[in-house]
Amino acid sequence: MTQSPQKMTTDAMAKHLAHEHGRSPFADNLKEIVYGGLDGIITTFAVVSGFSGAALLGSSGNGEVYAITLVLLFGLANLLADGVSMGLGEFLSTRSEQARWNRERDVEVHEIEHNPEQEYDETVHLLEDTGLSPDDAKTVADIYRRYPGLWADWMMRHELEMEDMSGATPAKDGMVTFLSFLVFGVIPLVPYLAFWGRDIDANTLFIMASGATVVALLALGFARSVVTREHRVRAMGEVFAVGLVAAVIAFGVGVMLG
Repeated sequence: MTQSPQKMTTDAMAKHLAHEHGRSPFADNLKEIVYGGLDGIITTFAVVSGFSGAALLGSSGNGEVYAITLVLLFGLANLLADGVSMGLGEFLSTRSEQARWNRERDVEVHEIEHNPEQEYDETVHLLEDTGLSPDDAKTVADIYRRYPGLWADWMMRHELEMEDMSGATPAKDGMVTFLSFLVFGVIPLVPYLAFWGRDIDANTLFIMASGATVVALLALGFARSVVTREHRVRAMGEVFAVGLVAAVIAFGVGVMLG
């Protein structure tokens, strides 16, 4: 006698998502990590490039020490200020999208309650557009009709084409963006922090900072590839290429200002 398949439990579903689809807190916040990390790297490197392109870094003695100190002061100040700005920006943008989604869903719920026939006709039309036959579209629409909440969610996705924001976490997204900005953004400053106060040429420090920036970009690309499971070289190369373009522009601006 053939046994019927066991009902999927919540824990089993979570394990399936983690194993087969790579779901994890890191994966769920990949957008914020890449966005914050890349911006942090480029923002800090822009400060380093600005001073490296200035005549001040070409001086020697106390002037060079002073220039290195300025790189650290401005670099760390920008890192913290821009990181806070990025985090709050992510928080507000996600919060705004969530508020809009909630408002539009309330409208859908109201329409389902007070004008169900029109919503039913719209649902059938949308289902037919996906390729279902008229009879199958009506069958599916009849099922949705029995579950108003599920029906409203389906209409939000397929009629208004809005991403589900019911489970959005604005505060967490903002914090992840902020931390990613700090963690990756501080890497170009590591040579200046390590050799501050020591007798080392500022141009040498800039070369080291450029190398650290390359490492940061490749690390960010590597982290992306682990989550997306795409080809590692392609993921790292794509992040590096985007970062390189921004870094070259930042250095060019620094040279012009110098």
